[in-house]
Amino acid sequence: MNLDRMRRDVEDPRIVGWGRMPQRAERSEADTIERVSLRGTWQFAWSPTLRAGPWGEIEVPAVWELNGYGTPYYLAFRYPPAIGGNGRLDRHDRPTGIYRRRLDIPEQWAGRRITLRFESVKSAFHLLLDGELIGYSEGSMTGATFDLSGRVTTGSEITVVVHRYSTGTYLEDQDMWFLSGITRDVWLEAEPAHGPWDIAVTTDFDHVEERGSLRVDVDAHVQVHLGDDLIAEGAGSLWAVDLRVRPWSAETPMLYDLRVTTGAGDGATDRRHLRVGFRRVEIVGEQLRVNGRPIVLHGVNRHDFHPERIWDVPADVREHDIALMKAANVNALRLSHYPNPDQVYRLADEHGLYVMDEAEVESHGVRRRGIPGDDPAWQPSVLARVEAMVRRSRNHPSVIMWSLGNEAGDGEAFRAARRAVLALDDSRPVHYEGDTTLTTSDVYSLMYPTPQLERRIGEHRDVRINLIQRLFNRLAGDDKPFPAARYTGRPVIACEYAHAMENSFGNAADHVENFHRYPNWAGGFVWDWVDQTIAVPGKDDLVRQAYGGAFGETPTDRWFCANGIVAADRTPHPAYDELAKVYQHVVITRTADGVRLTNRHSFDDLTGRALCWRLERDGVTVASGRVGDIVTAPGGSREVRLPIMPIAGPGLWALMVEVGDTAWEQFELARIPAIGFSEWAAVDTHDGAITSLRFGGVEFLSSPLRLNLWRAATDNDRGLTNFAPVLTPFTGVSAWRRANRRTRPYRSDRGRTRWRVRGADIRLAVEATDRGVRVEMWATAGRHELVRAGLTGTLDSRLDHVEWIGRGRGENYRDRCSGSPLGRWSRTVEQFPHAYAHPQENGNRTGLERLTLTGGGLTLTVRRIAGDPFEASVRPYTQEQLAAAAYADELPTTGPATVSLDVAHRGVGGDKPGDLRLQPAGRLTRGRTWHTAWLIEGMTK
Repeated sequence: MNLDRMRRDVEDPRIVGWGRMPQRAERSEADTIERVSLRGTWQFAWSPTLRAGPWGEIEVPAVWELNGYGTPYYLAFRYPPAIGGNGRLDRHDRPTGIYRRRLDIPEQWAGRRITLRFESVKSAFHLLLDGELIGYSEGSMTGATFDLSGRVTTGSEITVVVHRYSTGTYLEDQDMWFLSGITRDVWLEAEPAHGPWDIAVTTDFDHVEERGSLRVDVDAHVQVHLGDDLIAEGAGSLWAVDLRVRPWSAETPMLYDLRVTTGAGDGATDRRHLRVGFRRVEIVGEQLRVNGRPIVLHGVNRHDFHPERIWDVPADVREHDIALMKAANVNALRLSHYPNPDQVYRLADEHGLYVMDEAEVESHGVRRRGIPGDDPAWQPSVLARVEAMVRRSRNHPSVIMWSLGNEAGDGEAFRAARRAVLALDDSRPVHYEGDTTLTTSDVYSLMYPTPQLERRIGEHRDVRINLIQRLFNRLAGDDKPFPAARYTGRPVIACEYAHAMENSFGNAADHVENFHRYPNWAGGFVWDWVDQTIAVPGKDDLVRQAYGGAFGETPTDRWFCANGIVAADRTPHPAYDELAKVYQHVVITRTADGVRLTNRHSFDDLTGRALCWRLERDGVTVASGRVGDIVTAPGGSREVRLPIMPIAGPGLWALMVEVGDTAWEQFELARIPAIGFSEWAAVDTHDGAITSLRFGGVEFLSSPLRLNLWRAATDNDRGLTNFAPVLTPFTGVSAWRRANRRTRPYRSDRGRTRWRVRGADIRLAVEATDRGVRVEMWATAGRHELVRAGLTGTLDSRLDHVEWIGRGRGENYRDRCSGSPLGRWSRTVEQFPHAYAHPQENGNRTGLERLTLTGGGLTLTVRRIAGDPFEASVRPYTQEQLAAAAYADELPTTGPATVSLDVAHRGVGGDKPGDLRLQPAGRLTRGRTWHTAWLIEGMTK
């Protein structure tokens, strides 16, 4: 091997690849092409330097680090130790993996174009054929293809020298795991030699004339059929106009079969089959439009990731992702931060998603050092990556915008990248969040705006940043000042917003309301869709979802890889229900005579949908009805009359209104407390704790119900300590925990207790009555906002099932409860909490009227009889166990129920990454008092 040549390729940012074919649109299974997968066992040698190690075997695709070769690193905005901040690689830390295998070439492939295609290799690789060095490639997630025609035979040996680090790594600091290897499929392919290498298809739709047009660019003489109709023939740029077609949009993803045929003198034929959609994407004033109508992006960012196979994501998992998105009213997908396998684009075409395709350009950790910036040495790599993106996916109607990269600074590299993109395709707008002058991006894009900033932009006011933002920008932030005059006149997009890291995603409804309130807002993309945790063996044969640091590596950004709306195994987190609710495209509001429907669709007029309503009492339907005709123009609204709702008797009364299967709203009508039945009750208290709770002579407590003013910190509670754990004692949650531990009542007499804690005034009254035990609490926040105020303790282990009347079905908090309807719900104690990869506060329920635990012949019911609806959680472990655990598998899955009853519990936030930033709805503000009176009832039969 020519090690000097390899070393130069890897170390020179100007060398981005050689010997490889230009990128092209992927050929489909229906094309004239044969494929052989090289997935399987390869010979493999690994070394920490650019030298061959001992030979063994490894599966392809796979990553080395999870097979015992080297160390995984998860870093959100930094680089592993081998990557210096000056653009130079550490020559002494150069892990290299060498793969080899022999090829079997079918006889019938003689005379055909034979290519070797790598879907993904991290981070760069050299290719040798029978010992001869024939190519080099960077651009890990875009893939590379090499022409082996005329020089490969059966028995030929390919050798792939994979470099963990290259100068290309500087442009792949993409908030993901640093892992290495041949990470997706490798294909040996054969196709007719006379066929064109690539075909570019550009479509358009005139919404006024309702006609489509199509251009095919090809370097061979071809025939073009749309369905069965021959619409063009020739070479070069071929046009077909005045086509009677229906338009494509995310709401109506209409696709047509396009066939491009090339003949040869010997009668051989090359056929290409494409699925095309006709649509026009344009910016008109401050609006992003598709087919003449403004759209608002209800988007998510998505890493292409699997917890076991990493970037070799199974096809059915990708299909499941898209199905989950559509069910959650998602209409847009940002491919963060690299082009995806072709299957993702096909699914978006077919199911209807607007795609922001993104080049794999992110130099987060060195962007402020001018990489790539204005340095001409880095420009070739940026241009190669954006051109590869466009060539690969320009034929897909779902792609409505090209993104030049992410968090890579600004400079001439991106102005050149814009020119390169438009030279290949000028039918779509260009996006780049890092554009500081708005000369590169067609839209004003920003990250993690607060609702207040969104309103400021919607009102065309100057965007300013404060001193703290300027200081944070020196670390990892990217807040940019913009005078209104600079961004006025173009759409605004939040390319990342509502950071969904574990127990987070509060305030999401505020953002979406702003997107629809202000015409210049074109929506945004939630960060992000799926956790990037790695499944490894855990405690007691459980699977551990590993985040950064799990492999002993330093540095690490720990659980910042766990940002998903769904877990790595695609189990929806509680945030999923909230996403589905705030993204629904029909808004339902109450009127004096019924409800008003506001249709946020751009094309769908609700034809074929029905409105169904239910009057519910404690989650049980007492009356219902259906309205069949609710046709509402896109962007319009209409009223629907409903009958008068009779309310009679105690209970939680609510009106549920549903439109189709993806839009609903619930209106709370009345809360009338009810009194149940209890056996003879006895209660003991000491220093404000309920030390005994007996019904019919049976003790229901296994540990006292004590004052509880803290919680196991969420990631957002931790703030800067996410990156600097040494600061943990100085967080607000830690301060409340210390105060809670050492507080003593300053007044306690005859079941009445009063505490002064960090300025807060807490009062508790406990009394046994002939109907049960009355417990009443008042909490007034003092000089510090409260985290929570309530009681917590552990119950008799026989109580293993929970039923509640309030918000469900899953976990919810006061700033993340829009997607949690009122009703009657049930879970086992083990099912009640939610397991996040990094254990933290979880499992809360809000808006409660009643909480009942049963099991072993015992029944314990907690009812609200006065004051505010309460909040509660039930878990098979204590709050102290939760706070001490590092991974979810360390927590007990069975055990006696620890219950927390709260008069108030603050929200979870989520506007900023790892920063609480509570909005008013989530705060327990100073000077306010919360009050609830409970009646605790018990039965022993």
